[in-house]
Amino acid sequence: MARGREAEIRPAVIKYHYHSAPRDLPRLGVRRGDRMCHVYSDRSLAELISWGREHGLKSEWIDRRNALPHFDAFGEHLERCGPGVGRAELVGDLRWWRARRDRIDPDRRGLGDGQSGGSSR
Repeated sequence: MARGREAEIRPAVIKYHYHSAPRDLPRLGVRRGDRMCHVYSDRSLAELISWGREHGLKSEWIDRRNALPHFDAFGEHLERCGPGVGRAELVGDLRWWRARRDRIDPDRRGLGDGQSGGSSR
């Protein structure tokens, strides 16, 4: 089996990317510098929705403003998160999601993240 084909058929994986809040997010009760985690699936929105459901999170809480759909975990919710991925792995997954978005919506090709002009959260 070709290597590229193996990547297409393997199961989606939930991943965790830890970071610090870049600014105060009053609606979330998060302050600049607080520890946060992006919870995302490397290949499947359905898998992310399923993970969220298993952990009491609503699918409408998924941040879809950028190419990489994710939940923002913070506070006591960080206990739900596993070991974090490194930057190189995150960038690789982000590139996959951008390519997928560009195949689905060619009008967005070349636009930077957050410039969709679509609905607000």
